[in-house]
Amino acid sequence: MKNQNEGQEKKVEKENKRAERKAARGEKRAQEGKRPFKEIVKSKNFKHGTLSTLLSIGFVVVIVLVNVIFSALTDRFPSMNIDLTKNSTNTLSEEAVKVVDSVKEKTVINILASENNANSGEYAQVVALANKMAERNSNITVEFTDLDQNPTFKSKYDDENISSYNVVVESEKRYRVVTADDMFPTELDQSTYQQVYYQDVDSQLASAVSAVNAESLPVAAFDTAHNESGAAGYRSLLESNNFEVVEFNLLTEEIPENAQYIVLSVPQTDLSEAEVEKLDNFLNDQEDLKDRTVMFVYYPGMTEVSNLEAFINEWGLSVETGRMVVENDSTSYYSRPDYLLMSANTDLDLEGTSSDYGYLLVPQANPVDILFESRSGVTTYPLLSSSDSSVLYGAATGEVIDETKRSYCVGALAQRAFNDNEEQKSYYSNVVVLGSGSMIVQNFLEASTFGNAKYLVDIARYGTGTTGVEAAVPSNKQQSITTDITMSSSMMNWMGLGVFTIVFPILVLATGLVVFLRRRHL
Repeated sequence: MKNQNEGQEKKVEKENKRAERKAARGEKRAQEGKRPFKEIVKSKNFKHGTLSTLLSIGFVVVIVLVNVIFSALTDRFPSMNIDLTKNSTNTLSEEAVKVVDSVKEKTVINILASENNANSGEYAQVVALANKMAERNSNITVEFTDLDQNPTFKSKYDDENISSYNVVVESEKRYRVVTADDMFPTELDQSTYQQVYYQDVDSQLASAVSAVNAESLPVAAFDTAHNESGAAGYRSLLESNNFEVVEFNLLTEEIPENAQYIVLSVPQTDLSEAEVEKLDNFLNDQEDLKDRTVMFVYYPGMTEVSNLEAFINEWGLSVETGRMVVENDSTSYYSRPDYLLMSANTDLDLEGTSSDYGYLLVPQANPVDILFESRSGVTTYPLLSSSDSSVLYGAATGEVIDETKRSYCVGALAQRAFNDNEEQKSYYSNVVVLGSGSMIVQNFLEASTFGNAKYLVDIARYGTGTTGVEAAVPSNKQQSITTDITMSSSMMNWMGLGVFTIVFPILVLATGLVVFLRRRHL
């Protein structure tokens, strides 16, 4: 019994000591301002704070998961990306959609940059549109090639000056190189003399895809035998509109076999009799019937070209290089009287997508005389004519040589038809003469104010019989850097001082005060 009592006493003693220690710890926490854990857990502040923290963490987790899932889906389905650009520049145009849907060949759009670099800045638009093309048609794939990591890639395209951020579009038939300048062109504003920036990614990519999938392309051949000048812009224009563009030397080489469109732009020396014969045989070839054209571009004051003059005389046309058409009517010229503004003549239907080209700019033009309307199977048509207030100046003297005010033809076409009895179809050989070499230079072709580019492309299509071929996508370039918002100085002062300096800080302080007061009462 004694042992049992001693055991109970020891047990009670232990419990008392435990209670004392617990009381001491409680007293110490009270002195230090601390509360027991159970008490803390049961408190209102703990419940509200913990719930708030858990909700915050849960919200962040949900947002991260949604972002990961959505990123994966948009990588797989680029069309899910919402286009918030002003002019829908990250959306395929109707013309581009038609091209993409028609692709039946395996086609690679190779962007010459690392994927990370390509997705930065304005170039991300190229990636976005290329991916949407690939999403829409499984025959199209997108690849990335970093030339710094793969310098040998250029060797496959020796004839091209390939550089980083070009895009190579390729099928088994052919390839096209689209440069950054093609997709993001700049123009000089002739009124302000400032650079204007554009983007033309949609039409450039779609046109290249169309070109590499076309069964055949009309061949345009530019002569280099006579120090021709000013044709670089026209060559680039035709190539971007799905012509196969080549250069050749008319003096030492034969005309390329598949050529349908030959251009001699402001020749600095006359043609030899042998060259004239080559051109004559080309235009009168009845063994290989097809639409074909030779274009001669003149410029006031250029070298006398008597053999060339005799050749175009046979086609009912004539040019005196020492004369220049000048306008007296200020509504019919741009900037200066020898920069003629005119509309295209409608005597000949070029069968283009539109007969209205707007204003055509024809700077410093020779008059092109039409010698007859029809003779020996050749029919002539005026293409471009000045207003009735024009006069003639001497190209060298800059003085009036004919004060008679009248309209002058500055561009004409002569045509001869050949009938294919088996196909019951007519083919046409054409000679086109333009009096203005400046009309085809790059600056004026790129100027969206004027219709030169569209008009000259339609002449080339008409001259090769490819007007019905939907190969090229018309340019739809949009100005990329514009001033969309204009403010008066008083409005800017109000926004800067009133809104951002006074109103916003007051709102922030008020919000902080409300949150502080509500948290104190939790």
